[in-house]
Parts: sequence; C-alpha cells; structure tokens
Amino acid sequence: DVIDSAVWIHSDGISFSCEGADGGSIQGSDNLNKVKSIRLRDYLQKEEIVDLLKIDIEGAEYEVLKDCKDTLDNVENIFIEYHSWNNSPQKLSEILAILEKNNFRYYISSISERSHPFINIGLDQNMDLQLNIFGVRRY
Repeated sequence: DVIDSAVWIHSDGISFSCEGADGGSIQGSDNLNKVKSIRLRDYLQKEEIVDLLKIDIEGAEYEVLKDCKDTLDNVENIFIEYHSWNNSPQKLSEILAILEKNNFRYYISSISERSHPFINIGLDQNMDLQLNIFGVRRY
C-alpha cells in the first residue's frame, strides 16, 4: 500500500518545509506546507510482522521512534537515517538506547566522512552529522 502522508507522532497533520526538489523537513521555516500525517505507532500495532522498517524522515526520526519505542516487538530489521541538525540537541544516544531496549543489534555508517573533523565542523549549512543505522533483532 502507498500512503500519501507524512509519518509523525499523531494523525493531525504537520507543517513541512519543502526544499523545492525531492526533499524537505519539519525542521525548516521556509516554504511551509501543512501535510497529512499518520502515526507510525498505530500502523505498527496493526501489523503482525514487519520485515523491514525504514525510517528516512529528515530529522523527525527521534520523535517518531520515541513515540513507537514500545511497539517495535514485531519489527525484524530497522534502518534509520539519522540527522543531527546544527543548533539542535543531538539525539543519537537516545535512538541507540531505544534500539538496545528493543533487542536490536546495530551497525552505524557515516554518510560523509570528514578528513578533518575538528576543522570542518558544521560543513553542511543545516546538518553537522548524518548517519545510516542498521538494526537486526536479536533473539
């Protein structure tokens, strides 16, 4: 099924900043549009088994995972694209704690390696870190 909605922590809609190409985020303040949203938690509670849950939601991953933290029992594998926005608190440790509590073994890879991390801090104007997190359920 294709669901024409943003994934969020409620189904009341959300303001979304469009970048003009194929991306956007809830973090921006330019070109805001109100879009339909669905609560991922509700979807996960209806599903018997989820083979792969892919969370690539441009900075909203922590809020959504926090809302779903006790409904991940039926998820076998999870992929999270983590975004760390400049001037916002980093939530990587909280995301990893949710995965650990739900018995996921995780592997992390960086989207872009920095040869001089102390010099090139905040290379991207919006993000200072972007990671791929792969989780596999442990039994």
